[in-house]
Amino acid sequence: MPWVRSSAARPDRSYSSGFRIKPLRIDYDVLQASNERIRRIRDVAPPTAAGYVVCDDEAIWGYGETEYEARADFETTMGSAGIAVLADDEDPAGRVGSWTRAGNFRCLPATQGLLGTAPDRGGNVAWRVIGGIACTTDEDDATAAGAR
Repeated sequence: MPWVRSSAARPDRSYSSGFRIKPLRIDYDVLQASNERIRRIRDVAPPTAAGYVVCDDEAIWGYGETEYEARADFETTMGSAGIAVLADDEDPAGRVGSWTRAGNFRCLPATQGLLGTAPDRGGNVAWRVIGGIACTTDEDDATAAGAR
């Protein structure tokens, strides 16, 4: 019977398994440093949205100041590449050429830094989503550095 207190157990919390439970010791300096770091993280402003991007898991396909503009740019980009965007429930039977599903893409709020970088690099830019807002990795790193 593992972890059952033996009849000959001493008050020092010995168990029949032979293990001894040690009292919890808290390093208050480490705890204080951790609490201060948490406070600094809360005080750092998260990225703010300046527009929108339409993206999948790999690249940014459209961008604009409004969600409507971003989606229109996405459709223009896909159309110029010869890729038909189908609704998720649309049947691709009989389609000739490249096509993709609209559900593979999402529209996210984006920072000014990302909106300025994506057009220059053709949408192939390193980016992350922080707090529901797409931002460049440099912006994310700067936010994290401010929290240290």
